[in-house]
Amino acid sequence: MKTYNVIVEPEAKKQMRRHLSYIKNKLKNPQAADSVYRDFLASVGKLSTIAGSIKEPEDEALTKRRLKRKNFDQHEYFVLFKVDGDKAKVTNVFHFRENFIAKLK
Repeated sequence: MKTYNVIVEPEAKKQMRRHLSYIKNKLKNPQAADSVYRDFLASVGKLSTIAGSIKEPEDEALTKRRLKRKNFDQHEYFVLFKVDGDKAKVTNVFHFRENFIAKLK
């Protein structure tokens, strides 16, 4: 089985911090923020073994950027990532309700 070196890019880290801050400070729910963070770590960790097997997205905006999507296991968030050789580079973290296409750079 091929394994991938998972790299979380600075933009994805910034986005994850923003989500966690919102949950913790605006929603006043630090336990939920911790749960989302643990789910993020688990989901990103799984990319080390499954990144290459995740199918190409049907969305043209993602395809032309060579991005794939991995949903969190327990929460309504997902990461976007690209496979580059033996690396899985996490580029973004979004909530299901976000208009993520408009936010892609």
